[in-house]
Amino acid sequence: MRQKYFDTKQAATKAKEERSKNGVRDLKVFKMPKGTRKSGKFAVCTELEYLNTY
Repeated sequence: MRQKYFDTKQAATKAKEERSKNGVRDLKVFKMPKGTRKSGKFAVCTELEYLNTY
């Protein structure tokens, strides 16, 4: 499984660009809000996956 959470936005956008070249579409970079397990980190996933991470 690929890494989903990153510490910096720069690393997250780089991973998003690499995955979109490989054919994975609809990926976005989201910042995890307070109260979640990975608060303050950046997630690379689709909108539906992001909504299900709470």
